[in-house]
Amino acid sequence: MNPAAGIFKVSFKPHSGKLGQYFSVHFKWRERQGDEENAQLEKIANFMQGQPGLLDTRLESQLVALDGLSSDEVKTLLATVQGKALALAD
Repeated sequence: MNPAAGIFKVSFKPHSGKLGQYFSVHFKWRERQGDEENAQLEKIANFMQGQPGLLDTRLESQLVALDGLSSDEVKTLLATVQGKALALAD
């Protein structure tokens, strides 16, 4: 069995903790079934032979490095981001 030959279904599992609600990533794996799903492997292999760039370059300008920040600085950053997200939702 080769995990790369199967299909992963990704979902987010909610949790609650001392700091509030958060989500973890949950992966479910299954074997491919039928000719259509098996044919996808050839399409994926052909796509990858072109060595595509699999990065979202639009997102890079919004990334913030957390290395070296104190927990208070991280909390301030998160509060700022959450405030902007709430403002956009209004």
